[in-house]
Formats: sequence, structure tokens, C-alpha cells
Amino acid sequence: MDGKLDFDAVTQRNGVRAGGTVKILLTGYRFDTIGGLEIVSSNIARALVNLGHDVRCASVHDRRTVAKDGYTIVGTLPRGRIAGSLAARSRRFYPLRRFKELVAWADLVIACHCHTLPWVMSAMPGGRRRPPVVAWLHGREVWGGLGRSIADHLRAADRLVAV
Repeated sequence: MDGKLDFDAVTQRNGVRAGGTVKILLTGYRFDTIGGLEIVSSNIARALVNLGHDVRCASVHDRRTVAKDGYTIVGTLPRGRIAGSLAARSRRFYPLRRFKELVAWADLVIACHCHTLPWVMSAMPGGRRRPPVVAWLHGREVWGGLGRSIADHLRAADRLVAV
């Protein structure tokens, strides 16, 4: 591999005609707050929409679903105070139903925050229909000791991009 993600191969493998709309799922903790990575993620989502793609953002720490700048932010945190509190504190209590639906919908998954990879990889369908996964790497959560906790998930990603 030459390090480039071949979008034509991605679209053909997933049944999209060359030059057609690609269904892209971005994953992160939030997409509507003001912070460095959130701003970049929102700008990328808007740019992908402007290029003609269908974009959804799986927001791990949100419950609501909202439309913003042509893309949809889908909150995946369970409703209810206790269920949401448990899920936010431990992946073991996080229900994957919404993630599985979003991953099954996507032609391409971009983990805007690499620590969402465990949810992404747990939600992957079996067989040939697995969408490629690109993970962004940034900050001490990757380069420091916290990165070791997701090392297997980073190895499972199709591409890693330093941002």
C-alpha cells in the first residue's frame, strides 16, 4: 500500500458508483461544542457535505440528534440519567445499537477522536461489507500511556492520520 485511501475502491466495494455520494460517518465525543478538535471535526464534516457526500456524526457524549450545516449529529448516549451516567463512565455499559446502525449505513468511517475506536470496532459488521476506518491521531492521548489502551484498535484501523 502506498498510504493513500483509494476512494474509488471504497465506493465500488460498497456498491457506490464512481463519482457518487459516499456515506461518511465521523465519530467523536461531541460535535457541537467549542474546542480545537471539535472545530476541526465540524469543519471537515461541512467540507465533506460541500463536496456532495452524505455525512453523519456519531456523538458519544450526546443523546439528541440534530441537523447542522448539512450533516446530522447523532447522539448515541442512552436516554435516562442512570443509563447515560453508567455508559459515559464505562464502555462496558455503553449500548452499541445506534453505533451498529450508523456503521452499517456508512461507506467510510473516520474516527475523529481515536478513543472512539473501541465503539467503532465493536460495532463493525462481519463479512465483506466492513467499511474502511480512518483514525485521527492527536495529542498525548495517543502518544502517551493512554494510547496503549487502544493499541489493538489502532492496529485494526485501515489508516492512521496525525492531525
